[in-house]
Amino acid sequence: MRYILWGIMSFLALSCTQPSIEVCNTTEDAPILQVVKTTTSLIAKSRNATVRIVSVAPDDSMSVGTGTALKYKGHTIVVTAAHVISGPPWVVGIESLGEATIAQVVYYDAHNDLAVLAPYSYSELKPIKFRPVKPASIKIGQNTLYSGYPNDEAMYTIKGYISAINREGNYYMHSYAWRGASGSGVFDDYGRFIGVLTAVGVGTDVLGTPAAIEDVVHIVPIWKIMTDLLDFNLESLDE
Repeated sequence: MRYILWGIMSFLALSCTQPSIEVCNTTEDAPILQVVKTTTSLIAKSRNATVRIVSVAPDDSMSVGTGTALKYKGHTIVVTAAHVISGPPWVVGIESLGEATIAQVVYYDAHNDLAVLAPYSYSELKPIKFRPVKPASIKIGQNTLYSGYPNDEAMYTIKGYISAINREGNYYMHSYAWRGASGSGVFDDYGRFIGVLTAVGVGTDVLGTPAAIEDVVHIVPIWKIMTDLLDFNLESLDE
C-alpha cells in the first residue's frame, strides 16, 4: 500500500498548476460586460473547484479522470464518476492548484456511475456548496460548461448545452469530451452544479462499426447521489 500511495503522489507532482482567471470589472458597455463578467466568474468557479484524479489498482493499472470539490455538512468532498476509480484499495490521489493529496472513497454507485471522495487534507482547494438541483429546473437548450483534464493534459473549460433528457432523468449535453474528462462537474448558466460527466455517446459508422459520438456527452444529475448513505459513510469516517 505504501508504495502505491508513493507512486500516486509522485505522479501527481508532475502536473502543472492551472492558470489564473481574471474577472472583467470595467463599467463601459455595462449590459455586455455584465454577461462577460458573469461568464468569466462561472469559469473561475468551475476551474477553482476542479481536481485531477489518479487511481492505481492493485495490478498497477492507472486510471486518470476529473472531479469537483464540494462543501457538504462540514466536510470537503470530491464528486467524480465511479469508473474513474480503479477499485480497491479505495484510496486515490487528487491534485489541483499545484497541491496534491490522498483521498478515500466514501461513496460508490456503479449503477449511476457516481463516486465521492474525502480528501485527507487540502489547504488550497476551493470547494463549492453542495446544492442538489431539482430535475424540473433543467430545460432543453440550457447552456452548460465544465472544466476537466481530457487526454490528461492541461485543464480545459468547455461549453455546451442540454440537448436531451432521457427516461432515467439523465442529461445529454451537446459538447465535446475525451478520455480524462470523465468525472468533470457540469454547471448551468446560473452557476449551479447540475451533474457529473460520465461518457460520450456511442453510435456506428457507415460500416456498422461502433464509434464514439464526441459531441453527445452523458451527464448524471447530482441529485442521484443517495445522501443518507453518504452521511452514514462520512460519519463512520469521523469515528
